[in-house]
Amino acid sequence: FAWNAGLSIGFGGFLISLFLIASAYYTLILCIAELSSALPFAGGAYGIARVTLGIFPGYLVAVCDSYKSIIYCSTSAFALGSTLTFVTEGEVINEFSYWFAFYIFCLIIHLYGGKNFWRFNSMLAVLSVLILFMYIFGSIKFADFNENAPYPNEEGLAKWFQGGMYQFMAVLPLGTRFFQGIQSINLACGQIKNPKTEVPKGYLGAMTFTLFTSFAVLFLAASLSPGIVDFARRGRPLTNGFKMMFALPRFRATIFNIPATIMAGFGFMYFYGQQLLAMGKSGLLNPVFGKELPGHNTPYVSLLVGSALGYMLCVIKWYYPDTDDQIYALSLLGAVTTYFSILCSFIVFRLYFPTIKREFVSPVGIGGAVYAILVFLLCFISVCGFQKDQVAITVYGVIIGAASIYYYFVVQKRQVFSEEEKTVMFKAYLMQNNAAKAKRLRKGVSKAVMVAGGQGGTAGARADSKTPTSKDRTEDREVSGRVALKASDTVTADPPLSRNGLREDEQTPTSTSATVRLPYQQRETEAPAGPTGSTELPPMTTIVSARAEEEDGEDKITPRDGLQEV
Repeated sequence: FAWNAGLSIGFGGFLISLFLIASAYYTLILCIAELSSALPFAGGAYGIARVTLGIFPGYLVAVCDSYKSIIYCSTSAFALGSTLTFVTEGEVINEFSYWFAFYIFCLIIHLYGGKNFWRFNSMLAVLSVLILFMYIFGSIKFADFNENAPYPNEEGLAKWFQGGMYQFMAVLPLGTRFFQGIQSINLACGQIKNPKTEVPKGYLGAMTFTLFTSFAVLFLAASLSPGIVDFARRGRPLTNGFKMMFALPRFRATIFNIPATIMAGFGFMYFYGQQLLAMGKSGLLNPVFGKELPGHNTPYVSLLVGSALGYMLCVIKWYYPDTDDQIYALSLLGAVTTYFSILCSFIVFRLYFPTIKREFVSPVGIGGAVYAILVFLLCFISVCGFQKDQVAITVYGVIIGAASIYYYFVVQKRQVFSEEEKTVMFKAYLMQNNAAKAKRLRKGVSKAVMVAGGQGGTAGARADSKTPTSKDRTEDREVSGRVALKASDTVTADPPLSRNGLREDEQTPTSTSATVRLPYQQRETEAPAGPTGSTELPPMTTIVSARAEEEDGEDKITPRDGLQEV
């Protein structure tokens, strides 16, 4: 969608821009592939962010990821409407009907689900790839790079670079349009037989294919007549190549853009459907979003609400054309926020969860993640300070502020861990809280030693440093004996099993159980161990402990005041 506007800074300038963006995306995909091979969560980036960054940051990531996908689908629907108007030479007012037909058509297939959904999805993908190959191989004989790629009437570096650093920063994010949505493949984890191995393969295959075809399209499109200046202003970048190949008028050649446009919108609809479904099941949205169509297991509420919002955005852009760029910039801010969370989660995952088994390991490691963060930070800065206005960053701030208020007044009281999070994320939460509990114990022991050593034989010191009781010994045993479950022994590819072969959440609690404290929760709800947060007031305090046997007449730990047993 109009990535060719980036060629306004010259072919050389945009080539550098695309290289930075493409390398950052490839690094991002490598990081997601490793995360997905260890924790294949179908809710997107927010599930892992809840483990590694905290409950509240994970919620904000879910908000950004969701509205971004809704905007992307709306952009596809709007582009389809304008394309059909151009092809049919009809009335512009007909675009309202085109958007409606697009959403209804896609919704029917999504709601029906099952094998027919994936067959249609595969058909669109194959058709789009065939048209893309047709463009690449069919345009080669018309290409003249030396004649059409340089800026006309310029000498030296000016033939390849225009506008200076300010203009470079302004168009830098346009390179992301080649790779929109590619990070969301893991949303299909719940519908794949072996997601830990298949999802990383899908990521690497899709990214490698997109990388090579992106640069091929850039070189070929810039090499076609009438030249780079005219090409940079075109709304449909590939139309010129099809026009030359088939000797068609421009409005007829535009037909070849339609399958890819439908495919893009169809895919983004799947993304926000799965995202909102997972948020509804976790209580991050109203639980009604977690409802599925009986017999089809498709998120009908999420799809209908997301589609209604997307249609509203189409109407806004139709009546206020200047908002098109602003809405795209807003989606980019949401996307970059999601990328930041993924990359930061990867770094935390590498540092604090090294023993969780991975089926794929990113070869670029933490250094590559830092590089990608810096590139996407430049994109964020570009939207904030190098565009014609700051409407996008203002609306972004409003969304984050409103979402934060909603979280503290509503979500915090009802959020839970969905069944999938319990299954996929439990081992990560267990390791995190074991480490946090051990750290608190070490700090307590160190403090006691310092007090005893500093006040050594005084009566006051003897009074202050109380003799350990049976309760103290019980608590010590909870940390050393229980979670002396070594991480390497406890954390496996599957949820821990008891001796009778059942998962812990499938059997009656025995003398060893995991206890979770959710201070915000007002009702008894099953939930797995969650992150402890920082040393400040955490959004969710989780205590993973094993009961000690009854000793010296003391009562065993029992659920009370917001304690739930898993």
